[in-house]
Amino acid sequence: MKLIFIGDEMHETKIIVSNKIKLKNPTMIVGLPGIGNVGRIAVRYMIEQLKAKKFAELYSPYFVPVIIVDEKSVARTIKNEFYYYKSKEKDFIFLTGDSQSMTPYGHYEINGMIINFAKSMGVNEIITIGGFNSESIDEKPKVIGVVNNEKLIKKYQNCGMEFSGNKIISTIVGSTGLLIGMANSFKIAGLSIIVGTPGFPTIIADPKAAEAALSVLMKVTNLKVNMKEIDQSVKIMKDSINKTEELQKKIIEDMKEDKNTNQYIG
Repeated sequence: MKLIFIGDEMHETKIIVSNKIKLKNPTMIVGLPGIGNVGRIAVRYMIEQLKAKKFAELYSPYFVPVIIVDEKSVARTIKNEFYYYKSKEKDFIFLTGDSQSMTPYGHYEINGMIINFAKSMGVNEIITIGGFNSESIDEKPKVIGVVNNEKLIKKYQNCGMEFSGNKIISTIVGSTGLLIGMANSFKIAGLSIIVGTPGFPTIIADPKAAEAALSVLMKVTNLKVNMKEIDQSVKIMKDSINKTEELQKKIIEDMKEDKNTNQYIG
């Protein structure tokens, strides 16, 4: 197995490609840790249901500085992972993982590398999934759509999202927003699917919000998955999610106590 390194120095963010593949005009779908872990749950569930195959990993010094120990006492570093899936109609890349950057500078480095990697893979559309703080617990979570080109609204307007300008969401922190914003410079279409959730820290994992995101995502992509197993899938993921979330909370609190830092996590 030949490994391809994207990133030159040990201190830099790097992508390690373990399986060089060819895809036809793929769409990249991104779900990383965030409010309610909406994107992380949704994309991980898609990967499991579609049996997508991993082909690359992203490592960065801007991730949480910890290792994760599994049930067999084996340690691994924090990372994000790329998977691919080929359908009859279209190819897809899924990106999910353990962490987003712990610093503003890291957000730009990591997301810039993801965009460059997407471009090298021929990606013509990036879809990100995230959550936004909602004070009420609705029976049906509100789903907001944000695009990086006004012309895309017509394409997605009948997929179950509300395009409400900046009335509900005026800023998006982290990869969910940065990726579609940066993609515009590369002429890559961008859509963010953002779901209302009581979110972190009230609810660490919100399967209801993730299910709402998946419902919209299936309409956007024409991918189909069985939603009956999502609750069980969340239970399996929860231990891993809780470990990284607790560590992130502690590090953020430590940062707040340090008056010389202005770092944050998106």
